[in-house]
Amino acid sequence: MRIILTLLLAACTQIFAATPPQIKSVGTHAICTGTYEDALRSTGITTLSAEAIQQIPALQDAQLTGCTLFVPTDDAWKKVLIGVENNSPEKKITAAAKILHYSIVPGKGLTRTQLLKKAVVQSIMGKFIVTTSTHNPDGTVTDTVRIKPLTTTATIVHTIFCPKGVIHIIDTVLPTN
Repeated sequence: MRIILTLLLAACTQIFAATPPQIKSVGTHAICTGTYEDALRSTGITTLSAEAIQQIPALQDAQLTGCTLFVPTDDAWKKVLIGVENNSPEKKITAAAKILHYSIVPGKGLTRTQLLKKAVVQSIMGKFIVTTSTHNPDGTVTDTVRIKPLTTTATIVHTIFCPKGVIHIIDTVLPTN
């Protein structure tokens, strides 16, 4: 049985490697068969994060078998990178990559439900990320994250499931200190 599963996994890996990444959206979730960068580019709202992720060695490391990412939208980056506005795009990407380090949780990619069940997870930089869920008067639910002990929160606006983990797109850049 183990041999059959191993062969099946190898076949699926070859199929995904040979075909362009596929993105399938379902409401506020999407499934991507490609890389983190492919997934972020597919949204059209996280292009800066897609470029920044390429500069994070931990995400390119083959030994990092899975992780959870909290990735801001381009609009969120614009608010934070105002001081870098006159600088080159490369400097903006480098600044974004440094900030994104604090939003990477190693291990298995966690869904919203799993995050809320844990309530607190630790990033690769040692920061604690707190997740909460609020039931609004209109019947909707808002899931938010923040880096402890800071009070700035970000709302999870979209979730993408990738082969190596889960990306939660957030509407605010999480401050690092």
